[in-house]
Amino acid sequence: AAAPSDASALCRAGMILVRAKQSDRAISLFQRAVERQPGNATAWFLLGEAANASDELELSARAFRKVTELRPELSVGFANLGVVERRLGALSTAIRAQREAVRLEPGLAAHHAALGATLHQARMIEEALPVHRRHAILKPSDPSALFNAAISMPLLGAREVGLVLMRRAAVLDPSSAGIWVRVARLGRRIGRAEARF
Repeated sequence: AAAPSDASALCRAGMILVRAKQSDRAISLFQRAVERQPGNATAWFLLGEAANASDELELSARAFRKVTELRPELSVGFANLGVVERRLGALSTAIRAQREAVRLEPGLAAHHAALGATLHQARMIEEALPVHRRHAILKPSDPSALFNAAISMPLLGAREVGLVLMRRAAVLDPSSAGIWVRVARLGRRIGRAEARF
């Protein structure tokens, strides 16, 4: 049996390749590491990241699933699994993984942002809205949190509230042309002049 240090050395070499933007080559090293030490959650995690970077999404999903089996108490495995499953188009699987990440680490705004985006993509707007709001509460300086909540409100029939949130997002990120376009478009739809703030 190979010593754990063998897997560690392979992981270190793989991380060097990843930093050198050679994720394809790193994958084989991480695969050898998990073969030598199948219980090494770090090696599986690194394999998942490298495979995701190389668009080997099925391999990445398998690796992150293994991380969640080995370390079910860590939100990061579920969060990354959710990202990969979303890229694969498996939205219901992505939502389950992202909900688990939120459950494990409810104070991390990034988990709420990812879950909200996936719920929105799955057209589960009513479920996405409280997640977007939680993201905005956890990270009030993030214009994307308000923006995501704002674009959800009109879909639920609350255009005025959406406009208020969109304006707040514009204040946080005044250089974002996309937000200003949305403010103007939504203002026109509800008959409000949005030329001035």
